[in-house]
Amino acid sequence: MDQNQPPSEPVTPPPVPPYPHQVSPTATGIPMDEVQRGKLFAVLSYGCNFIGLPFFIVPLVMRDNDFSLFHAKQTLMIVIMGLIAAIIAFVLTFFCIGVLLFPVIVIANWVFLIIGLINVSNNQAKTLPIIGGLAESWFSGIRKQQI
Repeated sequence: MDQNQPPSEPVTPPPVPPYPHQVSPTATGIPMDEVQRGKLFAVLSYGCNFIGLPFFIVPLVMRDNDFSLFHAKQTLMIVIMGLIAAIIAFVLTFFCIGVLLFPVIVIANWVFLIIGLINVSNNQAKTLPIIGGLAESWFSGIRKQQI
């Protein structure tokens, strides 16, 4: 090597332009344009549960968007686990323990709903902690309808 030559600089590739068909940074590989189309129903799935409306049923019945369907299944799992926990707390009320569990159940449901809303706002299809994996396995048969 010639000592008079300057050291070569590393070659950097040109930046990749953002195309709408690029895959989003989700674990499920949902295209970004589908994420944007399903975001409203995904937000409503979580948000309406704060006031007791089961809006998550709409994306489950329509099954036309992978992103909203993913979050509807996560919301359905929150509701199912909340109902199971409430039934257990009701039974334990006879032993004076259940009365203390009801506020914990409500707060846990709200925490899961907030985590879900954060995932939707970040355009992510991430499973919820603890119960999200159950939603994926229990509702794996619910898929997007092919047109």
